[in-house]
Amino acid sequence: MDEKMDEKAEVFLGVSLETLWSLILARIEAREKECPIPPPDEEEIWAREILGRRIRDFDHHKLGARIKRR
Repeated sequence: MDEKMDEKAEVFLGVSLETLWSLILARIEAREKECPIPPPDEEEIWAREILGRRIRDFDHHKLGARIKRR
């Protein structure tokens, strides 16, 4: 992705793409090693909460748009 896309994604998600990518890689590595997934740290918990809120807000926005069209 280019820098503009990174910035747009970061604004939309509320967390940096680097943070999300590092969390994804840590999960993949843990699964590949067949070891227990490490407990989430404070930054990961925060990122999940923010991401969950953004996704819910987006879904509610889309649902509202569908209702208005009908």
